[in-house]
Amino acid sequence: EGCLHACPRPDFSLHPVFVVKFNYFPDPLDPSLTYPLIPVKVKGPVGTIELRCLVDSGAGFDSFPLSVAKEIGVPVESSPSDFVTGIGGRVPCYVYEVEITIGPCSYKTQAQFLPPVQLTSQKESVREIPPLLGRRNTFVNFKIVFDEANQELELIPYPQ
Repeated sequence: EGCLHACPRPDFSLHPVFVVKFNYFPDPLDPSLTYPLIPVKVKGPVGTIELRCLVDSGAGFDSFPLSVAKEIGVPVESSPSDFVTGIGGRVPCYVYEVEITIGPCSYKTQAQFLPPVQLTSQKESVREIPPLLGRRNTFVNFKIVFDEANQELELIPYPQ
């Protein structure tokens, strides 16, 4: 279940074919765990924020904390709302078009913005979701290689 919206492929025609590599980063709570976190710019109606986003093959959509929406000027009160189901259970989300920049590529996409959630694995705490890049928004635009042995992630844009 999730917010259903179209995710057109971006125009990468101005960029030559390239590979962008990112190193995995350690979990601040448990440095023995590493994750494919990449630098991303998210542009909204009145601002841009730089985030480290988790490239998440288990996420259906690009999702960001509600605090990001406020920082970049997304009018959540007038944005379409829906519900998503994930590790935090069934939670409301707001859908709004933003521009995502990864390396030299930028594309517009419908992103989800979620309020803090109570994670099902951590019943005692309510917290913001991590910024996530998911299959229907980001994965459709790139060939993505998770190289666990070398702790690297490769993004290769698909030609138009």
